[in-house]
Amino acid sequence: MLYAWVYRILSEELGIDVVVAPKIFQAVIAAIGDYYMYVFARRILGQPGAKYALLASLGSAFNWFCITRTFSNSLEMVLTTVALAYWPWHRMCYMNYTISLAVASISCIFRPTNAIIWAFLGIHLVYRTRSFFKVPVIAIIIAGVSLSLNYLLDQWYYGEQVFPLLNFLEFNIVKNLAGFYGVSPWHYYLSQGIPILLIGYLPLTLKEMWSSRRSIIVWLIAFVVGAYSTLAHKEVRFIYPLLPLLHLLFTKSLFSFRPKSRKFVLLLTLLINAPVAYYFSTYHQRGVIDVVDFLRNGRSVTSVGFLMPCHSTPWQAHLHKDIPSWFLTCEPPIHVADRESYLDEADLFYEDPIAFLDTHIKTWPSHLVFFEALEPTVRTYLATRSSYIPHRRFFNSHFHDDWRRRGDVVVYKLL
Repeated sequence: MLYAWVYRILSEELGIDVVVAPKIFQAVIAAIGDYYMYVFARRILGQPGAKYALLASLGSAFNWFCITRTFSNSLEMVLTTVALAYWPWHRMCYMNYTISLAVASISCIFRPTNAIIWAFLGIHLVYRTRSFFKVPVIAIIIAGVSLSLNYLLDQWYYGEQVFPLLNFLEFNIVKNLAGFYGVSPWHYYLSQGIPILLIGYLPLTLKEMWSSRRSIIVWLIAFVVGAYSTLAHKEVRFIYPLLPLLHLLFTKSLFSFRPKSRKFVLLLTLLINAPVAYYFSTYHQRGVIDVVDFLRNGRSVTSVGFLMPCHSTPWQAHLHKDIPSWFLTCEPPIHVADRESYLDEADLFYEDPIAFLDTHIKTWPSHLVFFEALEPTVRTYLATRSSYIPHRRFFNSHFHDDWRRRGDVVVYKLL
């Protein structure tokens, strides 16, 4: 619904490119996140600390990479920052508490796992204020109103009674199907997640976590990371809402230095973050974007097939072309009894590309798209079965942890 309005207002009314419109919207969301990072830090660290925290947020390599992307996690992180800015960290203010929970409830609707943060803070608040009635009652009322409005919205949207939250819990907790998309070791968030979130900020943040190890913020971070570490499927973006808390600790650590040294240390960390932010936001995996832009604008493109792992490229958010098109899918085994031996369409293709193409391709598209790692196999196959020629090639990445996605993005054209 959010992006339906974005397309209607920015694209239809104002004539902005349909590809650019969501980016403008997300940029506004990102600006709100940076502003409330400043507000949050000002409440905890005061005015001088707020300025440094804002610079830390603006100079964050992971923010550069993620905050303007149309991930639900990006919106979740911004809403979490807003809610943290209103949370009664010191003196109890029921107005701020209510605003904070109202924003947090929206965040939990977008990403139900965000509730882990607010459950921890809520229990701590009850314990700290000894308000065993009013604090829980306000929380219950806000949760009830939010869930009721969300239910009515879902019912209107789908035209029937549905409970997406229950489906979410069933898929991820009861059936544990999230692991179908990858399983990581228990220490993933400690050894990879937090270092990737922080990049150059890591040393000082760890130092401050140890110095402030008895603070509620450090305990909150530890609790959330511990909770997520129990899940088999792990991704850095799942702990993205912790970044404003980590930036706060980094900023606090800066103030252990003298003013002149403080500015030098901040500059040094920003200089470490800058090339990382620039490279991963500009060069790394750019080919999967460039190729879809090329296909959208290519007049000879009348149909297209993507021989890639699923979700390697954007889809209609960038293509915006009403032509026959397909990609290799990766539906989870929701209704499959033997999950251990289940292979999705992408798995079947990479297990035996030749057999898959012989069996599944009935009508060849005008353009085929695949990664360079697959080119020798596809080129040999097409040489004897169909009249394709190499058409375009787009740089994608210098390295990749998935061998299937290594090399350039290659486009073959049907003669």
